[in-house]
Amino acid sequence: MTINEGPTKASKLGEWLGGKMRNYLRVERRLFSWLIKQGIPSSFATFMKWALHTGLLLGTFFLASGAVVFVALALIALRSVEREVWAPEKPIFGDYEDHRKGPFYDPINYNDMEDPRFDE
Repeated sequence: MTINEGPTKASKLGEWLGGKMRNYLRVERRLFSWLIKQGIPSSFATFMKWALHTGLLLGTFFLASGAVVFVALALIALRSVEREVWAPEKPIFGDYEDHRKGPFYDPINYNDMEDPRFDE
């Protein structure tokens, strides 16, 4: 068993995100105190802060869901293209190559060349 001597990628990511969150909260506190110093009532400034939080959260959810939908559509398109390229060509409405072998075959119903089994 080995001991990790350095920080992992996950811990580095967590530290980076924590730093960004602390910076955001610091800017928000300064903005909140500046709004109050400008004479805006504290309740309205609090409302604006929560409106900002809600807007950022909804924007994040919107972007994340859009990214998920985009990736899903791209994977579906890639899969369909892959199937088109590698799949052998098949007729859409059944197997027409073997229609003469069917028990109810009659050349009158098809646009075939003359079949020697039905000579008149």
